[in-house]
Formats: sequence, structure tokens, C-alpha cells
Amino acid sequence: MNDGSGKSRFRPRIVMIDDEKSNLQIVKIVIMRENLESDLSLFENGASALEFIQKNPVDLILLDLAMPEMDGFEIMSRLQADPNTADIPVIFLSAYQEASYILKAFDLGATDFIGKPIISPILTARIRQIIKSRSLEKELRLRNTELVDTNRLKDELLSICSHDLRAPLSAIELICQFLEDTIHGRSENSQQELVNRIVSQSRLARRLVENLLDLNRIEQGRLVPASSLFSVDELLEQCVKEEDPNLLSRDLEFELSPVGGGVLCFGDRGMIAQVVHNLFNNAAKYAESKIRCEARLVSHSQAEGGRLRVVVSDDGKGIPAGQSEMIFQKYLKLERQGSGSGLGLYISKQMIDLHGGEISVAENNEQGARFVIELPNAFQPDQLPVLADYSHARILIAGESKSWGEMVEGLLLESGLIYIEQARTHGDIHSAFAPTGPNLVIVDLATAGLMEGFSTTLEWGRSGVDWILIGQLHQSEIQRTIPASSRFASLKKPFNPLVFLRQVQNFLQDHGTVEASALVK
Repeated sequence: MNDGSGKSRFRPRIVMIDDEKSNLQIVKIVIMRENLESDLSLFENGASALEFIQKNPVDLILLDLAMPEMDGFEIMSRLQADPNTADIPVIFLSAYQEASYILKAFDLGATDFIGKPIISPILTARIRQIIKSRSLEKELRLRNTELVDTNRLKDELLSICSHDLRAPLSAIELICQFLEDTIHGRSENSQQELVNRIVSQSRLARRLVENLLDLNRIEQGRLVPASSLFSVDELLEQCVKEEDPNLLSRDLEFELSPVGGGVLCFGDRGMIAQVVHNLFNNAAKYAESKIRCEARLVSHSQAEGGRLRVVVSDDGKGIPAGQSEMIFQKYLKLERQGSGSGLGLYISKQMIDLHGGEISVAENNEQGARFVIELPNAFQPDQLPVLADYSHARILIAGESKSWGEMVEGLLLESGLIYIEQARTHGDIHSAFAPTGPNLVIVDLATAGLMEGFSTTLEWGRSGVDWILIGQLHQSEIQRTIPASSRFASLKKPFNPLVFLRQVQNFLQDHGTVEASALVK
């Protein structure tokens, strides 16, 4: 979870197991009253609790000793027997305070033993201390992992710098010597051709470095698409233009068949452009005389849009039989691949996967290689609603992720809406409802920290707020947290902008033409 500053905020998951509902409620009240920021799960028997713990990461267990069917000692023994749960801190809560019980609990691996009736200051102090220790442990493990990754990245960078970068840099140096000879009349080489070759080799060197940096972000889970709507044909035409020096230096013909019709795609334009460049560069290495790129809209529907298919093919020797799947593996260099880091196609696949798309290659030893990209969320421009008629409406985007909020805000701005606010904390949400509430609240359900604030929404329903919930939330949770007087729509991820904008339009068209001054603070 992110706190908005770029740092991860530890939010512990606490499990309490007690067959007495009153004890469960007491602990729940204590944790809420003492503002112990955590996710609390309550269980009345050991079997269901153990099943939950096996499937979810847990940071602390509060365990009653005397329970029917399975007592606290047996639960503790099962936890200790499983390597995945053996290191979870456990606090026993029991009215049995004889020394023999306490000693047995500690022998089994308990972290603490607190007698009943529960004294809330003692319980909260012990919980805070364990949570603090748990947080420090996780932070230390994270830092150790980062150090290992940094060391690996350093080794990979040195490897690429000493091997893969040497080739284009040596080529640039040699071509510059040719160019100097030409300028001084000692050679009759074409200056423009030499410049094209310098640019081509420079871009090759830059992509090697970019691929390595992207690899590091991918493996650390930090590469996240910054999606927006972009013109497919404009992107492809720009990529072809940027590849001109590479194509001219190799005397290759390039044929582009654009999709036409102003088709738009929703995704990270920079990532998609990098994938296209990687495929163009890969094709240029092996083409005999020609490269072809064809784009078209497939599986199209008016309700959800279609898929963008981009095919890049060359007339080289093709992919060796049976190796089409292996070609996307990291650092793998097949017979066709020759020199290079072996990262370009691997990174391309990771980027396409992040978009929920697919990339594949056809085996064809006689007519060259044929790479196919398919991306979701491609649309005819007239499919997307224009919301300028509702530009007076106030929209609140609630979510802890800055990138997610900016993505949604950008989409709404492109559609014609103006008065858009973002809320990343409970305080932001409350201030957004004063003095007048928004017409529509859009919530990212992946941000659990804001979900706790839903209990305050009961009073928000009076202002006639509509809700769009993006992500997974059980129907019973929706009914419990969203006021009965409010309308809501629940949309699943991955994000489909057409479905989303039409739902926004459905809600806003009922708000009439209220003057903007009446709705804007």
C-alpha cells in the first residue's frame, strides 16, 4: 500500500480466534477506539481461522486458550508445524493463568500471554509493540531484497556495457572516422548515409540501456501503465519515422498499412511505442529487403469496443521450428537472434501482459518471422461518449494511487468534464463534501485504507451522490457501505474506458443543467 509519498505504509492483518462472541466484540472495539490501523478478521473456531490463515498473509494472531473441538494449544501446534505460519506472532488470551498453562504456551512458541478479563491498555500496548517489530522485520526484508536486486542490476549493467554496448559504440566511432574522411575529401562515402548509420547505432545503444532499466522496474513491480487514449495510426507513423535512419542504413523497404478511421486505443502510449520499436528493430536485423506492419481492429462490438491487432513481419529466415515460445524468455539468444542482450522481446511481452494483451510469433522458416500484438480497449472515435454537456457536474475520484487517479482524471477531462477532484485520504474525502457534495464519486476498491471511511457515507446519501465502484466488492459489502438512497454501479478490472464513460454519462444526464457556480466550491 502507498501513502502518497511513494513509500510503502505497513498495514497489519490481525486475526482473533475466540468462541465467545462477546470477547471478539470487545477486542474489535478496543482496536477501533485505540485507532490501531489494521485489518481485523474475527473467527469463532480454529478450523475456519486456520483455513483463512493458510490463504492470507497474517501479521498477528490473538488466540483464546479454552475452546471446544480445537483449543488454543492445538491451533498453536498446527501453526508451528507449517513453515508458512510458524513465524506469525501469537498472543494467548485466557482466563487460565496458572504457571503451567503460561509455560506451555511459551514452549509452543507464543509471543505473549495476557489474562482475562482483558485490560485494554495492556492489550493495545502489546499489539503496538508486536506490530512495530513486524513492520521493522518486513522493512528489513524489503531492504535486503532491494540490495540483492541492486547488486544483480549492477552485474547485468556491467555485462551489457562491456559486451552489448561495445558493438554500437565501436560502430559509431568507426563511422565518425569515415564521415571525417568524407568531409575532408579523403573518401566519397555519402555523408547522409553515414549520418543515418550513426543515428541508427546511437538508438540501438539507447534501447539497450532503456531495456535494462525497464527490466529492473518490471522485476520490482514498479512498471505500471500510465494509460490514456491515443491515435493508433499516429503512433505507428511516428515509430516508422523514427526508424528511418535504421531502415536507410540497411537499405530496407518498409510498408505500413494503418488501421484508418481514427481508431483510438487505451493504454500506455510510451510502452506500446517501445514494443513497436523493439519489433521494428528486431525485424530490421533479419529482413532481406522488406518489413511490413499492418494494423486493424478485430473482435469489435458497440458495447465494449474491440481489440487492436498489429502485425510486424519480415522476409528473413524466420524463427527455427519449435522455438516460437522460447523467443520471449529473458536473455535467451536463439540462432536467429544473433547479437544483442536478449531483453527486447522479453520486455515487450511483459509490457503487453501489463495491458492485458497478447504477443506471439508465427513459425515460418521460408517467409520470415511474423510477430502479432493484440491489445484490448480499441475504439472507433464516435463510440466514446462526449460529456461536455455535463461539464457543470462535480466529480470526486477517491483512491490512494496517484497514477490511478490521474489516469481516470485524464480520461474524464478528454471526454469534456471540467470540475474534477482527487481524494487520497479520509480528510480529502470529507473536505470534498463541504459545503456541497459532488454529483458522482468514483472509487478505486483496491485502496483498502479508504474503504474503512465508507461508514461515514451514510450521511452523504442525503446529497444524492452517485457511485461508480471500480474493482471487486461483495454485494453485501456494497449494501452495507453505500447509502440506500444513492445509485451505484460496480465495474470490474481491467478498466474498460468505453463502459466506464457510458456509465458516467448515464448518471450525469439525470443531474440536469444546474449552473456550475452552484456546484463548485
